[in-house]
Amino acid sequence: MPIVKVNISKDTQKMFDEKLEAAIKKYTKKWSVDEFLVRAIILQESMGKPLAIRLENHLKKASWYSRWIPKKYRTEDYAYCSMGYMQVLYGVARSYGFKGTPHDLLTEDNSIRFGVRHLYQLSKRYRSTNDIISAYNQGSPRRFPKDHKLSGKYRNQNYVTSVLKNIEKVTRSIPVESQPSTPQESAVEVSQPEQRSWISELVLRIQQALSLFALVLYIW
Repeated sequence: MPIVKVNISKDTQKMFDEKLEAAIKKYTKKWSVDEFLVRAIILQESMGKPLAIRLENHLKKASWYSRWIPKKYRTEDYAYCSMGYMQVLYGVARSYGFKGTPHDLLTEDNSIRFGVRHLYQLSKRYRSTNDIISAYNQGSPRRFPKDHKLSGKYRNQNYVTSVLKNIEKVTRSIPVESQPSTPQESAVEVSQPEQRSWISELVLRIQQALSLFALVLYIW
């Protein structure tokens, strides 16, 4: 079969390593969620950084959110952070049955599992892919009112547009034979990204550990 050469940066290729890909395929299959949408959201939310953490201070005063937080964690900043690859909130994960600690959402399996689970829930509520993307970021696909100069656009339009562009990017970075095809399409291969050397892997793990250590010191 012919090889299709695609111009994808090495950083984008390295982002989706074997363990992460396994989790993406496992949970997108389980809940029938578009795997390319998941990769695009990972690219947007964390740039593929497993220890990406963002404090959402406004949630500390949100009763709808704190009711999902066990009392022993309500004073911890981590309980109000977007965590990991898909920037999953601890309270959101808890609403889907998550029993672990806030830090447990930094693992590939938990981050992808509950991020995809949330996308599945949104897909049951909204038919449009654009609405689902918008809601993943702002809770619901809110738009500007008719009397606004940006009438009809999402309040997080830049986010939606960026994720849609990411879908095109990650679709081109995955072997074509793994993508759904129509009867008219023929299967072709895309050259695989180079395997990360063990030295690169070691450096990455050290950087991740240092990032987490720095964050703990900052919060402390």
